Amino acid sequence: MLALGVVATAGGAALAETTDCGKCKDIPLLSRYPGSFLVGQEQRAFDEVSLPAGPTIETPDFKRVFSKTQDLEGRVDKLFYHGPKGRSGLEVYANYQEALAKAGFETLYSCKGDTDDGCGKNFGYAYNNVNPVPGGSMEAGQGIPDLDKPRYTLARLRRPEGDVYLGIAAGDLKFRDVAGILITVVETKPMDRGLVTVDAAALSKALVADGKIALYGVYFDVDSAVVKPESKDQLDQVAALLKSDPALKLLVTGHTDSTGDFAHNMKLSADRAASVVAALVGTYGIEAARLTSAGLGSTSPVAPNDTEEGRGRNRRVELVRQ
Repeated sequence: MLALGVVATAGGAALAETTDCGKCKDIPLLSRYPGSFLVGQEQRAFDEVSLPAGPTIETPDFKRVFSKTQDLEGRVDKLFYHGPKGRSGLEVYANYQEALAKAGFETLYSCKGDTDDGCGKNFGYAYNNVNPVPGGSMEAGQGIPDLDKPRYTLARLRRPEGDVYLGIAAGDLKFRDVAGILITVVETKPMDRGLVTVDAAALSKALVADGKIALYGVYFDVDSAVVKPESKDQLDQVAALLKSDPALKLLVTGHTDSTGDFAHNMKLSADRAASVVAALVGTYGIEAARLTSAGLGSTSPVAPNDTEEGRGRNRRVELVRQ
């Protein structure tokens, strides 16, 4: 688990003694700002949650909703903290932002202020509608709707075992001399985990019927073209297919999701396809003349790229009969 080391800046009031609600406790992934106390918490092994990815806008019936949200599924942890007295919401928020950057998180959206050119009017109320403050104590009732000078960041950490999304909303609580901090952590599970290897007979059948087949049992680390050892079972079956049909020739294509730079993804997908060909030739003795590789990047999706599930399906290797 990744621990975010949040360190308070020098000066200001002394850190207050922590007073946490009931059985509330920090999660292993995230450290609290020193002197904060946890007044509300919610943990779910698997659920869906929407995190703001754009400012609020007004609907025809005068409600404030977010112009864009990141809809996620996975393990969900929500924590609502009160900061120590003498520390502003800005100071606490800035510490979390610094910690996220050091930990390798990518900022997907960030805003400040309860105005149209910031996070949007009535940010706190709109946020509480899509992502309510967790319960745990009476103090949790005075939550995000009461934030003054709100600041918000949506960030993501790419991991082979599943991306981590983290939403932080922070500001000064209007009726208390402390900061309020709502942190939502979603640990997603990628689509290509735990899928059954496609055996040689099924590969052959699909190539005859459709001319191609997608493989989700060939694994790479994020931004890497090195075939992982866990790919052996699937490569065994591809090699068995080629050896059972000496006349078969295949085009091996690499595919990515749409995250990141287009040109980089094109090269990454080409390198991954070439790595698969190299493994089949070098490890299994397949004739190089029977195999061709190509990278298509994000140009041939099989699912929308606006969800983690869709992006997981798009990250694949395909075999195309020649």
